[in-house]
Amino acid sequence: MWAPSGHNGAVADGFWFYAIVLGAAFAQVSRDLALQVRDTVRESHRSIFWPTLLWQVFLLLLCIEVFIAVAAYTSEPQDRSVLNFMAFLAIPVGIFIASLLLEGGPDEALDPQRCFARSRKVLFAIVIALPAMNIVHEAILGEAGLDGDLLFQVLLIIGGVIGFFVRSTRADVVLAVAMNVVIATYIGTLYSTVRF
Repeated sequence: MWAPSGHNGAVADGFWFYAIVLGAAFAQVSRDLALQVRDTVRESHRSIFWPTLLWQVFLLLLCIEVFIAVAAYTSEPQDRSVLNFMAFLAIPVGIFIASLLLEGGPDEALDPQRCFARSRKVLFAIVIALPAMNIVHEAILGEAGLDGDLLFQVLLIIGGVIGFFVRSTRADVVLAVAMNVVIATYIGTLYSTVRF
């Protein structure tokens, strides 16, 4: 679903670039998770803001899902256009941007709760846009189907829409936990083996 299903010529070389961007997204999310835990341990007055932490875990799981999908689908080479490759590249770029939004940027004085409140609209817009673009992309290629991939993407879109309307920390935590369960279930059920 999230991975390029084939390659040829220059596009094949482009998948190295794809892997680099995906690796950068994974590194960014991992770094942000580590920094949040480190800052909480170092500063006794500071507590973990769970919505941020849980959405970072979600992005980390999403990186893992994309990597598994790449490994699973690149074993079936097909001719793909550069535009097709660019559509797939939007996924790791979106993950990277979402992670930067959760980090809060250069304003270190801004606490995680305020960072999350300030960037939530863009974060949830990304959560909605990534699967929506993929659904449209698959439909254009004639590869759309009523399967687990579509269900997973629809659940992500629903979760992103709900994110626009919840306003309490408890509701944010429940939503983030639910989204982590969705993606972990997806990885566990649709990918029984991975070929490297």
